[in-house]
Amino acid sequence: MTHSSSRAVGGSGMSAAAWAERQIASVRDDPAGRLALMRRCYHGPFGKAPRHLPFRRAALSFMRWQLRRGLLRPLSGGRPGSPWWRAVNERILRDGCEAVALSGGLPGPASARTVDFWTAFVGRPNARAWYRAHNGSAGAVSGSRRSRFRSGWPIGWSHRSDTADARGTGSSGGGTEADGDSG
Repeated sequence: MTHSSSRAVGGSGMSAAAWAERQIASVRDDPAGRLALMRRCYHGPFGKAPRHLPFRRAALSFMRWQLRRGLLRPLSGGRPGSPWWRAVNERILRDGCEAVALSGGLPGPASARTVDFWTAFVGRPNARAWYRAHNGSAGAVSGSRRSRFRSGWPIGWSHRSDTADARGTGSSGGGTEADGDSG
């Protein structure tokens, strides 16, 4: 959420949860739009969040992995995405957007405990807070939708080995300035 978008909805009386849901609805069937929304959220409510940079790199690396594999494609069409991966991605985005909206001054209580985890991360970005927020959102989907989704993690895939460690020491190395993730 940028400063200008914060001002645009701030006077409307819209809650942070409603604003977040509106953001998600606008990119639900647009994988590239999801990536752009993730990038915007990691810039914080006023467009600049340099302490979040290593975490933004890790999150964007993870999302690019999802995009390369077609997991976030719309469910309609010849090559649909994965309902489970789309739900996990959407929950992470929604919780993160709501936390950024709350930190930017939009009203309302957190709509879920996982939003509180993201709010803690926004206020004090560190590896423990990031993993708690990210894994809390992902786990909320897994726990609430276990019967709807028969497939979990793809065979042979490990989140820790394929995504950059938030401290920049993971095997994939995270984003680089060339990826546009530097600022």
